[in-house]
Parts: sequence; C-alpha cells; structure tokens
Amino acid sequence: MTDAAQNVPTLLATLSTIEHRQRLKIVLAAMDHLPARQRLALILVVDCELTNSTAADAMNISVGALEQLLVRGRRTLRHKLEKAE
Repeated sequence: MTDAAQNVPTLLATLSTIEHRQRLKIVLAAMDHLPARQRLALILVVDCELTNSTAADAMNISVGALEQLLVRGRRTLRHKLEKAE
C-alpha cells in the first residue's frame, strides 16, 4: 500500500472534522439570533443535558412553557439552517 493510500483514513477524518466545525459555526450563529429565552431553553436541555423539569425550574417557568420555548426555538433554528444551505 502506498503512503498516500495509507493516509486516506486520516484525510477523511480531517475533512469530517472540518465539515463538523463549519456546521457547528452555522448552528451557533443561528442560535445567536434566537430570542434569549428560546436560546437559554435549548442550551439548558441540549448542551447542559438537563431534563425539561430541571431546566424549567432553572428558568422559573412551567414545564409546558419550557416545551413551547423548545418547540419554537427548534423550529426557528430549522428555518434559519435551511436558509443557510
């Protein structure tokens, strides 16, 4: 096997990492444009991995209100990311 052929897995992994970082930048930029409460709800549940109940308590809102913030935040992110593609 040639050196170039041996490097293919490493090159593919590097490209995958670059693509992942680019997607992450796009998502973070889109999140910056969310209303603060939607952004906070998503961060608490997705990034901090809190349960809906714990995140709602942290925000001093009901679980139902938190779930509505999550729905609206995800919908807005989806629309922004579709436009970015």
